[in-house]
Amino acid sequence: MHVAIDDTYGPITATPSKYVTGARRTYVAVEFPDHAVDGIRANIVNCLAEMPSLLDISPTEFHFVDIYNRNKEWRNAPGELNLKIFEFFAEIYRMHRWPVQVQTVDDRTLADHAIRFDLSVDGFDLRERDGQALFFLLTKVKHRMPGPPEPLTLRIDAGWAG
Repeated sequence: MHVAIDDTYGPITATPSKYVTGARRTYVAVEFPDHAVDGIRANIVNCLAEMPSLLDISPTEFHFVDIYNRNKEWRNAPGELNLKIFEFFAEIYRMHRWPVQVQTVDDRTLADHAIRFDLSVDGFDLRERDGQALFFLLTKVKHRMPGPPEPLTLRIDAGWAG
């Protein structure tokens, strides 16, 4: 079993929402069977290789926050074709239905439960939203996964310096 984890980024500037703030951190874990991993990797590389001919842009990754907001190389995508990327990935998910776990932590998450952390656990600084969100997601993944009948490969792409 493979589990790929990535952060979803969040707004860096002020937003009119009291719920979506720069202090919010979200991580997503997607579970893949081992036999599918090589095909998934090849398909992502192939999709990225097609972008110059399809959209006349050359992205190196599919960062949905950049795609949706037309940031970085996506600012040059013609018309609303950037939104077609979402449709494309939604169709892939509809076909495969890989298990997905999501964990968001913001200013209210722990306050709602009257919890305050002032410690680090295995390199996770639980005083920080980033460390809290990743730690809680890994806890969810651990509890959801069955015992170890097969090896688990965990890949975290988070810009996290823990």
